[in-house]
Amino acid sequence: MTGPGPGRIPALRTRLPNGLRVVVSEDHTVPVAAVNVSYLAGSAYDPPGGSGTAHLTEHLMFQGSGNVRPGEHTALISEQGGTSNARTGLDSVSYVERFPVGALDLVLWLEADRMAPPTGNPTADAVAAQRRVVVEERRQTERSTPFGDLLRRTLRLLFPAGHPYHHAPVGLDRDLATVGPAELASFRRDHYVAGNAVLSVVGDVDAERVAESVERYFAFSAADAPARAAVDEPAPETAPETAPETVPGSAGGSAAGGEPSRDDADGTHGGLVQIAFRLPPEHAPGANASEIALTALGAGVTSRLHRRLVVRDHWSIQVAAEVLRLAGTSIGSVRAHPGPGVSTNDLETLVLEEIDRFMADGPGPDEFEAAAAQLRRTRLQRFSSCAGRADEFARWALAPASLGGLGGLGGMDDTEPRAQAPDLDAVRQAAKAWPRGRDRAVVAYHAAPASAWWAS
Repeated sequence: MTGPGPGRIPALRTRLPNGLRVVVSEDHTVPVAAVNVSYLAGSAYDPPGGSGTAHLTEHLMFQGSGNVRPGEHTALISEQGGTSNARTGLDSVSYVERFPVGALDLVLWLEADRMAPPTGNPTADAVAAQRRVVVEERRQTERSTPFGDLLRRTLRLLFPAGHPYHHAPVGLDRDLATVGPAELASFRRDHYVAGNAVLSVVGDVDAERVAESVERYFAFSAADAPARAAVDEPAPETAPETAPETVPGSAGGSAAGGEPSRDDADGTHGGLVQIAFRLPPEHAPGANASEIALTALGAGVTSRLHRRLVVRDHWSIQVAAEVLRLAGTSIGSVRAHPGPGVSTNDLETLVLEEIDRFMADGPGPDEFEAAAAQLRRTRLQRFSSCAGRADEFARWALAPASLGGLGGLGGMDDTEPRAQAPDLDAVRQAAKAWPRGRDRAVVAYHAAPASAWWAS
């Protein structure tokens, strides 16, 4: 176990013979605990032509397992006063629980049963039922939520067809229709193995006793859980070609010359412009500096874009900037909603001008300090709860060992495994390196004129 040290969170870190990475951190503030089991099995690992396979697999695995009937995972934890959930991202899939600490052994047993090597394929009825759930989920999130298809449109522009990040985790209806029990069983056998997973436990526990329980419940033989090399590598930069995606109302295509690639759509819920570009991988040198720079540009009321476009000139009613940190290539984005009487095209021009100006000059000292403090606060907030800390430990445990992640069972401080505190010059250099021209992607939702609403 690591010692407390300045700024260090005590944590026991180990690896079972079958490759499972385990992180246990004690927090005796209240008698609760949180568990996160994450697999390197996000949508980046969907098979060609099978977008949504990872997400559909997650839905099936969340329902039950070899010794647990469908729906009983959630019911058993709920009976103990706990909650459970699952989520699929581009890089990984996670199963998370929060519960009174007395239910820890039950939760560990349930997760071990979920990870245990399968004995057969899921039934066709079970697959059909969860497929309907996933299709409805996509309808609600992408078609009924304002700007719900923004991620899909962004990924299509930034990553070419065949790239692991070209499609959103929820998948396409046409691909989901072709994914059956055999394909899902194959995906599970390849990805839901101990050597491709991390288990993190945080709460009012004894770390040594938890480690003993984990060894008892998760003692699958190494032969049943072959480690995948991808655990210690960033997400692949290339993949076999997949069928091109289409988004209703999308202009699509790539731009010529030095113009950004773009996607224009009808803004049923109002106007929005987003400028996105690729940034260094999550754990690569320069990632933190890029995030500080983007925060100074457009995140929060002290950011440059907010002060100019919202407060001073009233061109926008809201701006935002963020980094979607990914193992292969992260995504930086700046978004702005036009103010009354302002067109999306005019707002886009202003945002691009401000981005170019920021790239040339970088943040000032005060902007840098405010952005760095904002990100430190955000990261500390993630570690303020057992569940948040379990999530962060799991996220870093899947990091490439060469970049300081727990793939090498490296250290962990109160913000990141390899604490990187870039200075102002490093942040300015990171901003100068942001992509320009056609290496940017613009997604613009154009709101209909008020007269058109009344006419309809």
